[in-house]
Parts: sequence; structure tokens; C-alpha cells
Amino acid sequence: MSSSGAKPLKALAEVLADDVRTPRLAGKEAVLHWFKTSPLMPMFRSGAWEEPVIDGSVVTFVNRFNPKAAYYGATVEVTVGPSGLITRAQTAISSAPEPLGAVITRVWGERSGSDTLGDHLASTYGVTVKKVSPLQEGNHGVHRVDLATGGPWVVWSSPPTGLSQT
Repeated sequence: MSSSGAKPLKALAEVLADDVRTPRLAGKEAVLHWFKTSPLMPMFRSGAWEEPVIDGSVVTFVNRFNPKAAYYGATVEVTVGPSGLITRAQTAISSAPEPLGAVITRVWGERSGSDTLGDHLASTYGVTVKKVSPLQEGNHGVHRVDLATGGPWVVWSSPPTGLSQT
């Protein structure tokens, strides 16, 4: 798991069930795509993996990232089905301690209210919004906003409310 390139992905593909699920993804191809494209992968590759803990069909792995990284580590929990393949996986990322952790959460944490972003921009700036699309996987507050006239905007929303145009 600590090396890079196609070999770890090939090894992972061999142990994933076709119908593997995560809290946000369904299917082997979706999970493999996430592993190929996630910005967290360099931290996983350079982190130190602890010995796995096995509790029945659930295996828990802990990866300690570089102590200077924005995130301190990850706990990966997988469920192994009767076939011996991984059927479910979930990951919890540990952020850095305070005060750095609060800053990271503010900048990169989950956002709410993106469904009302177009209405907010219309009422605040008098624009007609055609489409709002996230610019990164997950809801981290960075969106491309296509307008009826003019070029697109890139908008970052800060938690819990408040929006800013860049």
C-alpha cells in the first residue's frame, strides 16, 4: 500500500468485490477511479501503515501521515464478504490539532447550502445563473457558476454561511 503506480491499484482491484460500496461510491470501477484521482493518495503512499486490526469480517487499517501534513492520518475500515473480497469500505481522515485543524476544516471542510447558491448570487449580484457545478469531488465549497451572460465565475463558499466571489 505504500508504493505508487499501477501495481497497488491492480492488487486492490483483485480484492474488491464488483459491488463494493463506500459511503459515497458504488462499484469496483468507481472505487478504483477514486484511488487513481484522489488528492489524498500521496499522503496515503508516504504514510506509515500500522498493523491491521481484525474483528470478525471487519479489518481496520490506520495510516499515520507526515506529522507536518494538514491531515494527520486516516483510518480505513473494510468489510470482507464470504467470498473473501472487500464488499464495503469507509475512511475517516484525522485533521491536524488546533489551531491548524480549525483552519483546515474552515477551508476544506464540508459545506451546506450549495443548493441555494444560484439564488443567493442572483439576489446579491443581479445575475442569472444557468448552472452551478462543484470544481472538486465532495462538497468543499468551490463551484463553477455558469451565467446567462458573460463568462463563468468561480465561487468559494465559507462555512457556515457567507459566500465570496473570486
